[in-house]
Amino acid sequence: MAWEVQGASSNRTYTTSTNVTTVTYSADQYGVLTYSSGGIRQYEVVVLDTATGKPGDIKVASTAAGTLPLGVLQDFPALGPNTAANVQVSGVSKVRAASAITVGDLVYVSDTAGRVGTAPAAGVSQSYIVGRALTAATQADD
Repeated sequence: MAWEVQGASSNRTYTTSTNVTTVTYSADQYGVLTYSSGGIRQYEVVVLDTATGKPGDIKVASTAAGTLPLGVLQDFPALGPNTAANVQVSGVSKVRAASAITVGDLVYVSDTAGRVGTAPAAGVSQSYIVGRALTAATQADD
C-alpha cells in the first residue's frame, strides 16, 4: 500500500462472544509463536452476536442476508472468546479482502471469514455495503 488516508474515525470497545473459536499459535524452529488459526482476525468485519443474550458481544460477520455489520476489528493478530475488542465503527479502516478488488469498488461482506469483496449490482443481494475501496487488492487476504 503506497499511502493511506487518515481521517476522523470512531473506535468502540466490545467483547468477543463465547461463540468465537479459540486462537491457536504455532512455534517456528526458534520457538517464536505466530498466529495459526481461530478467533476473529485483525481487519475482519464483525457483527453483534445476538445469540449470547449479552449486549456488546461480537462475532465475525457472515454473508447471511440482512446481517447488519457493526465495524472492523482492529486488534492484532486475532482475538479469542471473552476478550475486550477494539472495533472501528466509522471512518477509514483497512479490511481483509476475500478476492481481487479494484479501487473505487463498493465492498460488502462476501464470505464467512468477515472478508470483503466487490458488491454485486443493486438488487442482486440483500447484503449491506460496508465501504468503498481506497486501494486495490490483488488476491484474498490483501
